[in-house]
Amino acid sequence: MGAYDIIGKPVVKEVLLSRVEKALELLEYRRDLQKKLDEKIRQMETAYIQTMAALANTIDAKAPDTNGHSMRVAYYSKQIARHLGYTEDDCENVYFIALLHDVGKIGVPDAILKKQDKLTPEEYEMMKNHTIVGAYILKDIKMLPGLCEGTLYHHERYDCHPVLPKRNGPGNCTAGTEK
Repeated sequence: MGAYDIIGKPVVKEVLLSRVEKALELLEYRRDLQKKLDEKIRQMETAYIQTMAALANTIDAKAPDTNGHSMRVAYYSKQIARHLGYTEDDCENVYFIALLHDVGKIGVPDAILKKQDKLTPEEYEMMKNHTIVGAYILKDIKMLPGLCEGTLYHHERYDCHPVLPKRNGPGNCTAGTEK
């Protein structure tokens, strides 16, 4: 609880009672403030989660053939992370990174996203760039460590052969900022 005041000697009953009463008022005020703060934090977390889900839905809506893809990738990614022994916080981070992995498809023309035939080499290059566009879009979100890198490298092969010609390295996500 901590100290609120100093009471000198000799102790005067009225002063002591007044100070104890004030300390109890302050304690109640602190508890009330903490409840309000906890509620605001919960509301902010809810808004954060809803915003990410809305962004993922926006991506999926752009290509109806893959509707729900982001949610499925997020779900399975979290299950894999859990199976690998990640902490629950890390599993949540993996979930949200996977949920937003295709955000860069916003920058891919609809004609390419919805094309039923095989993509031309030029169209394929445009499609591959969705990782760079996505990393650029998400680069300023610092609340979710690894978001930019997860988006940028989500098509990298398991043998670490880069799909992208240039890598900036982990923790150095500057996608799309080169001039």
